[in-house]
This record gives sequence, C-alpha cells and structure tokens, in this order.
Amino acid sequence: MDIVIGKPYLESRTEDSILHSRLCCDIEGVNDDILTLWYEVPSEYEEYLCIERADAFIVSLLPLAMIRSSPEQLVRIICKQSISAKLYHQLVNYYIPVLVDSISYYNDIVLEANISESKLFCKGAVGTGVSGGVDSSYTIARYLNNKISAFRLSHCVYYEMGLYGSFDSDLEKHC
Repeated sequence: MDIVIGKPYLESRTEDSILHSRLCCDIEGVNDDILTLWYEVPSEYEEYLCIERADAFIVSLLPLAMIRSSPEQLVRIICKQSISAKLYHQLVNYYIPVLVDSISYYNDIVLEANISESKLFCKGAVGTGVSGGVDSSYTIARYLNNKISAFRLSHCVYYEMGLYGSFDSDLEKHC
C-alpha cells in the first residue's frame, strides 16, 4: 500500500470576518479519495507555514501508516516534496524502530522522499504542540528557557482535532 503526500500549498479562508491561512496537502492512498490534510492558523502567522518541506504531513500520517503496515506488506509513504534531512534521519534511525519494538500494532514502513539539508528562513521561531499531557508539559519545561537559542521555545500550538472530541477534516473521519 502506498500513501502519497503531495506538495504542500497555502489557502486562505474567512470565518466570522477573520482571515485564516491553511497549510494544505493532498494525500492519496488513505482511502479511495484524494484527501486534503491541513493546518490552520490566523493569517498573521502565515509567514511561519512551510510549503518547502513535507515534514508536518509525514509526522501526521506516520501513526496511520505504521498501523496499516504489516511485515508481509509494508506501507510506503511517498513524498512529492522534500523533507528535512534531520527529520528523516531521526525517523528512520530512531523513532520508527523504537515504535515498532515498543507498540505491538505498529509495523515498519518505507519512507521515500528527497532529503533536503538546506536551512529554511524561520525568524528564529521554535514551536511545539501542546496537548496538556505530560509529554508536552515536559517539552515546554525543558525548552522554554533553553540556553541554546536555536532550541529555545518561542511558540506553542494546540491542535483541535479528533483526539480531542471533534472531527474537523475528511481525513479524521476516514482514519
């Protein structure tokens, strides 16, 4: 089975007179349709959205791919956009093997993508997701006042998604 991650793109939308920006990506192979996975922020944060890498979409689809994969038929995640070399290295050499060894229903996958080592303009921002759980609380405590500015946390993001009781996208409804 192949999950194909298209090239990220931006969309704008207005809700209640407020302009929002979405980082979108079309995904093939999750079901019979092409699904659009997206992240939405107020438009003033659009400059922080990255269309030059597929990193956000790989991380989002990784659990689904690992659950659907099997030793007999590995799921391939194929990216039409490059991914960060550091993320690829961490996923392939550490994160995926640890999950496969630790969680019985996670299986190995194949990750096919062009690897990019170029730096992206980011205004020095460093962000993390916040769930309110122990892992995100630890991450905030650890990196909020980090001595190395490249790792010092400057932004937190709360993702409103199915894990928290709502189904906002077609992808969540079909997973």
